[in-house]
Amino acid sequence: MLRDLTRKPGAFDGLGFRLRGLEMTRLETLVDAAFAFSITMLALSADRVPTTFEQMYDLLRGIPAFLFSLAMLLLFWHGHVVYSRRYGLDDGPTTFLSGVLVAVMLVYVYPLKFMATAFFAFYIPPLRTVDYLTKGTTNDLSIMFITMSGGFVLLNLVFIALEWHALRRADELELTAHERRVARCEITAQSIYLGVGALSVVLAIVLRNSIAVISAGFIYAVLGVLIPLYWLRFGPSKAQIQAQIQASPGNEMVDQAIRGSTNR
Repeated sequence: MLRDLTRKPGAFDGLGFRLRGLEMTRLETLVDAAFAFSITMLALSADRVPTTFEQMYDLLRGIPAFLFSLAMLLLFWHGHVVYSRRYGLDDGPTTFLSGVLVAVMLVYVYPLKFMATAFFAFYIPPLRTVDYLTKGTTNDLSIMFITMSGGFVLLNLVFIALEWHALRRADELELTAHERRVARCEITAQSIYLGVGALSVVLAIVLRNSIAVISAGFIYAVLGVLIPLYWLRFGPSKAQIQAQIQASPGNEMVDQAIRGSTNR
């Protein structure tokens, strides 16, 4: 099902993509609710209210890991919002892929929080709790990296599939050449994310018996360089974005709350 493409034809996002889905559907509501539940799962003390000073201190020590994990979830949530606004698709494949996104994300949230907690505690000793990694081996750490990075790979694979599905319906959606180019750029950028996540899995497997397995986590730092460089080199220029907008009489870029790409 396609939403009414004639509604508010002047709405564009920061990359000059016409917004075809300005009204929320039940599918988007479900995805939003699932992300909200995931954030609840990240709560600092989901099972009990602290009753001792030590419990309260442990709670406060978990704030950096909580904020990092929250930021990661919000980036994926934002990606789905941008996708929904751009294409306005509410058909079977979109529903299925959004369901897969929710399922993977609900599993991904725990390894993400665990690894974030371990990272901050390892490099910032004051953040270590009383029972900080009292047991475990480098092989256990490897399994956690594989689980976390596997979830990261699957999440990006879902976004790639969503973009491919939208391109398959490009004629029905009346996507312009500019919009098709942006969609292909999104797929390539998400493939870079996926590739780095897959490399993390490989490192976790190969280095499972060595402390060097932590490189499976540090490898994500390269995304801070690769993604900006990719969009700078291959993304649309400001002139191209303005030309896309001006090509539609009476249109102007609105909805500044939904800017840029779906990429995290």
